[in-house]
Amino acid sequence: MDEFCNLLCKEVEKTGEILEELGFLVQSIYIGGGTPTTLSEENLSKLLKSINDNIDMSSVEEFTLEAGRPDTITKG
Repeated sequence: MDEFCNLLCKEVEKTGEILEELGFLVQSIYIGGGTPTTLSEENLSKLLKSINDNIDMSSVEEFTLEAGRPDTITKG
């Protein structure tokens, strides 16, 4: 899962570059499909940091993280 997360963060970085080049602003971010809460706390934190560092969040109105399996959620 570490390698998957690293590659996903690279994809987020490239997507952020393309969005900036095209002048697009993001209004909604959805992380889901496959229960992303199965990622370790470290990998999920890395992904969220990558999104925050590479996507202009100034126009984001909605940020959703799918958490459909209670057994993958911990109290923080």
